[in-house]
Amino acid sequence: SDDRNGVDLGWEVSGNWKESTRKDWTTGGDITTLNSDEKNASISFTFTGTGVVLIGDWTQDGGKADVYIDGNMHRKIDAYYWWANEGKEGSFLWHILGLEPGEHTVKLVVLDEKKDEATGSNIYVTGAAVFTSIDKGIVL
Repeated sequence: SDDRNGVDLGWEVSGNWKESTRKDWTTGGDITTLNSDEKNASISFTFTGTGVVLIGDWTQDGGKADVYIDGNMHRKIDAYYWWANEGKEGSFLWHILGLEPGEHTVKLVVLDEKKDEATGSNIYVTGAAVFTSIDKGIVL
């Protein structure tokens, strides 16, 4: 089980991931980042809800990864971003909404692929946000 910035998501990590910490400019607290450029390195976790967002960094050395939901390939992501000598920390790397309420599993797999202009093929992950829906019923 892995504690990602105060939330225990029960992350399963496979392959070579490096851990680093930086200060959150909004709260002053610590943000822990896992990054890897190793082909087939993966992060997975199970959540209960109707949607989820993977949060991480878009960077100059950002690469590509495949993201699976419930064992099915959903989308290839590209974490390269470099504009005005800046990347984007704390960005949404991938999301899915409108799932059937219940238990779902997300798996991110590093591809060790990149755009030509990227300086590396790293994927940086900081956390996830889980969405749930509540049956509000009818109020009379």
